[in-house]
Amino acid sequence: MGHKPLSRFISSPRNYNTLYAYGIDEKNSNYKAPFNRIHNEARVFTPEDKVIVTPNSDTPYSFCCLDLRAEPVLITVPAMEKDRYFSFQMVDMYTHNFDYLGTRCTGNSGGVYMITGPGWTGGSYSGGGVPAKVDKVMACETPFALAIVRTQLKNPEDIDKVKAIQAGYKVDTLSAYLGKPPPESKQLQWPMSDKEVTQSVKMYEILDFVLSLLPVHDARMAGASSTRSRRAWPRESSPALTSLAPVRGRQAGHLRQLP
Repeated sequence: MGHKPLSRFISSPRNYNTLYAYGIDEKNSNYKAPFNRIHNEARVFTPEDKVIVTPNSDTPYSFCCLDLRAEPVLITVPAMEKDRYFSFQMVDMYTHNFDYLGTRCTGNSGGVYMITGPGWTGGSYSGGGVPAKVDKVMACETPFALAIVRTQLKNPEDIDKVKAIQAGYKVDTLSAYLGKPPPESKQLQWPMSDKEVTQSVKMYEILDFVLSLLPVHDARMAGASSTRSRRAWPRESSPALTSLAPVRGRQAGHLRQLP
C-alpha cells in the first residue's frame, strides 16, 4: 500500500493504546501477556471489557501482541471440529487487517503460519527460507501487530472444549521454533498511554513515537522526491501557468472554457 490516509495515522495512537494496555503496561487491568506470548481467556466478555469496542459474547478471546522487528513469529493452530468457528484477526499499527487465519480462509485442519515484519527477506535461522512445516506466510507492513483470536463457544457446557482448543494455540519466535538462540532486539522506551492521553494534545507525542516505528513506503519516498524536485525548479524554467486558459463551471461533465 502506498499513501496512508490521515485517519490511519490518527488511528495509530489509538491502536498503540490497545497495544500498550495489552502487552506493555503490566499494571494495567487489561494487561494480557508480554510480546510474542499468547493469552487465553476462556470466558465470554461483558460490558466491563472496554478495550475492544464491540466484543462478541459467544467467542471467548485470545490475544497476542507481536514484535516482528528482529525476526518472524510462527503461530500454530490445532485441528478442531469442522463445525466450530474460529479466527485470528491480524491487525497492524495502521489498524489494517492485513491477514486472517480461521474457519473461512484456512480451514479447521490446523497448521503453522509465519508472520513476517517489514524488510524481512529470510533469516539465517531458516537457511534464508521458510521452515518446511509452514503452511502460509503473512507479511505485516509494521514492526508490531496484534492478533485477536476468537473461538466459538456453542453453549455453556462447551467451555472445556474451548479451553482445550485455546491451549493448542502456540506462538513462537522463529528462533524459538527452530531451537536457536534469539537475535538481539533493541529495547524501546514506551511512552505511557491510556484513553485520556490519546484524547489530549499528548496524543501528538504518541503519534510522533508511533511514526518513528513505521517504515516509510517506497511510493511515499518517491512522492516526496518528486515534490522536492518540483519545488527546486528555477523560477525561469517553471511551467508557464499564465498560458493556461481560465475555466469555470461544469456542463455535461466537461469543463467549459471561458471566452
